Amino acid sequence: MKPKALVLQAHGTNRDLDVMNALTLAGADPIGVPLNNLRSRRTLWQDFQLLVVPGGFSYADALGPVKITAEPAEGAARLQIGDLGYGMDPETIRKATYPFFSAKPAGRKRGMGLAYAARFIQLNRGALAIESHPEHGTTVTITLPYA
Repeated sequence: MKPKALVLQAHGTNRDLDVMNALTLAGADPIGVPLNNLRSRRTLWQDFQLLVVPGGFSYADALGPVKITAEPAEGAARLQIGDLGYGMDPETIRKATYPFFSAKPAGRKRGMGLAYAARFIQLNRGALAIESHPEHGTTVTITLPYA
């Protein structure tokens, strides 16, 4: 049986369809659900083995595409999200999953996305790895075990 994946959709996001395609390739059964629908059906969370919160819209700019790939791994699904952006130095990578940390200027509502993602991944016995080099982009690898 394929694991069911809940892909949250919100106004302004543009990566949910890419993520759903990647999850399908990895062998999951993704279902897109608008964020507002979760408020009315609290038990909906219990119907899924994976929770995916696409965040590609946060840094959309003219630096190039965000590439999302998925592949099966030993008893898990491996998702990779990469960009050709500014990249991060080692200190920024170290702090990237800290709540409220942002390399961006204050006041831009940044700093919780990776913290939330890292916690969801941890709660689901997964792993998150960040590989990045300044001026050469970033690749985030998420490995989540099948339920």
